[in-house]
Amino acid sequence: MKSIDDLANEFEELIEEEDCTDIIHSNLAFPLLKKLTEVGDPMPKRVFKEEIARRYKEGNITVRTYLEKEGYLNYLNKDELAIL
Repeated sequence: MKSIDDLANEFEELIEEEDCTDIIHSNLAFPLLKKLTEVGDPMPKRVFKEEIARRYKEGNITVRTYLEKEGYLNYLNKDELAIL
């Protein structure tokens, strides 16, 4: 069984590869990115907004509804929202 540190390291690698929300279910990936952003980790901060926009634009209705319901679109500014 993997430790929390092992899982955190694997998630950090996914963030660096910028494909975490494609591999990890959105119900887990977005809260994890949000938390890492809140604690000040610079890599997830950039990826977080990009992933919200990308998955809203390209995702299925379930992902879009999740992002809307959980308030993730509030992290995007007017310009970012306009391109969705």
